Amino acid sequence: RPGGSRCRSAAPLRQFRGNRPFASDSKSVDATGLTQFAASFIYWRLNVSPENIDNNQKMILGFVPSAERDVLKKSLDIEAERIKKAGITTRFDTKEIRVIDDNTVQYSGVLKPSTTNGAITTPLKDQEKTYRLKLSYDNGVINLHSFEELKPASPTN
Repeated sequence: RPGGSRCRSAAPLRQFRGNRPFASDSKSVDATGLTQFAASFIYWRLNVSPENIDNNQKMILGFVPSAERDVLKKSLDIEAERIKKAGITTRFDTKEIRVIDDNTVQYSGVLKPSTTNGAITTPLKDQEKTYRLKLSYDNGVINLHSFEELKPASPTN
């Protein structure tokens, strides 16, 4: 691997500074590259409006292997319908990025939704969210295998 070994630590990256150099070869990409690819998927899925959601989702699905596409497409279709019907716009502010292993990145942050009715914008409640993305990199091609929201652990009594 050019540039040394990969980061295998689950230590959080505090500040994401996009467009940084990363090392890759035909079989792998380093932690910096992995987080940059994942950042694009986070952006396309979570920074949406009724006007751009179809295009954003098409971009995401272009990176999902065809054998795995139906599962994610069903989730995205449900999201798109809800966003269009309610006129919702969302923005995701990343607070923490963790590289879990060679193929998994976890993003935590705040999803900031609002709804627009004509010229009136109504903020909705901000939501703390964590997403886990499983990726692969082979022959210079990035693939998205899963993009799931992690639910907070419920307290046990």
